[in-house]
Amino acid sequence: MQWHPIFVSLLRSLVEDHYEVQTNLPVGDLPREADIVLVRRTSEQPPPFRTLLHYLTTWNIIEFKGRSVSARIRDLDLLVELGLGVDRKLNEDRTRAGLGPIAPEEVSFWYVVNHIGQRFLDEARTILGTLEEASPGVWRSQILSRPVFLIDSVGVTVDRESVAIHLVGEESPEIEQELARIIVGETGYWELFSYWLRALHPNVQTEVIRMAASMNKSGELDLRPFAEKVGLVKYLEPVAPIEMIQAVGAEKMAEALSVEQVLARLSTDLSPEKQKQLYELFGLKEQR
Repeated sequence: MQWHPIFVSLLRSLVEDHYEVQTNLPVGDLPREADIVLVRRTSEQPPPFRTLLHYLTTWNIIEFKGRSVSARIRDLDLLVELGLGVDRKLNEDRTRAGLGPIAPEEVSFWYVVNHIGQRFLDEARTILGTLEEASPGVWRSQILSRPVFLIDSVGVTVDRESVAIHLVGEESPEIEQELARIIVGETGYWELFSYWLRALHPNVQTEVIRMAASMNKSGELDLRPFAEKVGLVKYLEPVAPIEMIQAVGAEKMAEALSVEQVLARLSTDLSPEKQKQLYELFGLKEQR
């Protein structure tokens, strides 16, 4: 499962009105650049966030770890090292543009992992010094005047701002149910996130459909609103559905949605060659 691009797409859909989300940063030799996300403030208006996302500063260097990766204390050294490089590169760009540097306190480093244990926190304190729990699942410190956030994706409160983290996390049945309730209930969230909820958390499929029906929402798979919102309309073009299935995993999609439904929705305008490739992903013979 390629968790990083999924997380980036989900995060972008939440913050795009106020922040730019960027990956593969050109900062010299980046051996782990695939793990790093830059979230950069673009709006002059105060962001409306009140919970998890209100910690975002002007520039945010985020290291995201997928479900199967454990928290490692060595990652903090590498995150800070790379984050300082991103900071330097961005300020060099500002200088060339005739702008002043961004203050250190407006550049933050984020470490997002599925679970943070007490041992990791104890070791982090020896490196960072002061480490306080800012809110459930969020610990805050600083280094060289730059905020450092340690995010336990399982421990973060489930709400409209933490949807991206919980969708890509490995959650308890209770958290999955609360996540489903928010996605069904929040305005616009069903169109954005119902696909990923059903694909990544197939255990809640029956409950999700029941909730959706009670609120007059369709249980059908519709990718276009999601794709348009996060700037991935190409996923509806000939090659893109195949890329999407490869990112999520054909087996995972088949668990969450009927194979016939997926193929019917994604293969409508594909060329015969692409239709064949799509069916092969599911181990099926092409229908004639």
